[in-house]
Amino acid sequence: MADDGNTIFSASAQTDGINYHAPQSTDIQSVIDSILLEQLKVKKNRAAIIDTDGGTEDITVDIPSINTSRTRILLTSGNPIQNVKADFNAANGWQYSGSRYTLLELDHPTDTAVHITFQGQAGGQVKVDVISEYVLTAQFSVSYTDSEPGQGQSAYHNRTASISAVFYDAGRSDRRMLTDPVFQGLLVPVMVDGDAISCYLKDGSITFRYVVTADAKIPIQFDLAKLNTNLIVDWPVFLDLEGPPALPRPWLEDLRPQIIIGSLILLALISTLIIWLASRREKAQVVIRPAEAVGASALAARVEETSRYGYVGRLNIYITNTLSGHDFPPLTYNLFRIPGGKKLSLQEILDSCEVDEPFEGADKIFFQPAAGHCLLLTNKSDCTLMQNREILMKGRSYQINLNSKVDITFEDERSEIALQYRDVKPSGMRLLVGEPH
Repeated sequence: MADDGNTIFSASAQTDGINYHAPQSTDIQSVIDSILLEQLKVKKNRAAIIDTDGGTEDITVDIPSINTSRTRILLTSGNPIQNVKADFNAANGWQYSGSRYTLLELDHPTDTAVHITFQGQAGGQVKVDVISEYVLTAQFSVSYTDSEPGQGQSAYHNRTASISAVFYDAGRSDRRMLTDPVFQGLLVPVMVDGDAISCYLKDGSITFRYVVTADAKIPIQFDLAKLNTNLIVDWPVFLDLEGPPALPRPWLEDLRPQIIIGSLILLALISTLIIWLASRREKAQVVIRPAEAVGASALAARVEETSRYGYVGRLNIYITNTLSGHDFPPLTYNLFRIPGGKKLSLQEILDSCEVDEPFEGADKIFFQPAAGHCLLLTNKSDCTLMQNREILMKGRSYQINLNSKVDITFEDERSEIALQYRDVKPSGMRLLVGEPH
């Protein structure tokens, strides 16, 4: 361990490895505990440490809740553990034993007390740990509150959505989870369409408010890391929100007679103008001019005309599945900084976001700016691209409007990404000045 030049240290650094030093054999357990928590993200609670005298030990282990999806009780020792017997109530249960350990696995326990007897070696010590696991799914409900804006500010109501998420057992949709007192009032940050909102857990549910400006499908992700247990849930979840209704226009109804009369007068004037032009055309001499040739300079001007649009907005990127199984947080790529004439590939965008996961075919999917703050997407890959349940065919270009979403399944048929094209408010652009894409 004192030889810093040993190859094992340089190899560890190059592969993002971590070194642990256990000078005594008794230190190995603390290293294993550190790896479980810091690297594998497995959270466990120490239930007891028992000094054994060679006789039969009798203990009762309390598990935190009968609402867990699965609870594991782990007995470990530096000496042999024998004759382990357990008495518990659960939907199913399994026991795995080695010479120096025993693992009890309870599927949906129905009692918080587990009675265990075992025999340890005299002078030994047995550690008892409890590992609780919740496999969750979230069910959402939305209600809206509308109010009228100030005069002349907008043609639509101001709309605020009140969103509630209730957590249930993923295996049993009728079983509500996270309702135990230990979870009440815990801080759970919520990421809503890239914006962080601080929320608190209450009776197995989380409620927050969100301002809605248009119809949208927004991604929602909960940060459950502060809960001192193991939570398994698929993120992000996409939620459909309805945009605000338009304000009534009573003045249009009041002006209907004037609008009808004005339309009739305008129609009469147009008819008179058409008759007058027709009479002049009969008297005019018809002159046939040769067709204008389109030279190289004219062609270049047309190309320049089509490329005069600039990028706006941003791409929200959600990597939902990869070959390696690695999880990625939601990513944002700011398009408004890109020169209008530049043609971007999806691979370039992922590289700019420092995504080191391979996505086969991403280098054959291209973006260009288009009219009306839209994006022009061209697919030259064998990937499967879908927008609003419509497949975007290979070799064709499609217009992507603001607030639209494109789902991509790559050529390996496993890797998946969801892209959402969103606008950037002027205040948001000022905040992003000087930051990378």
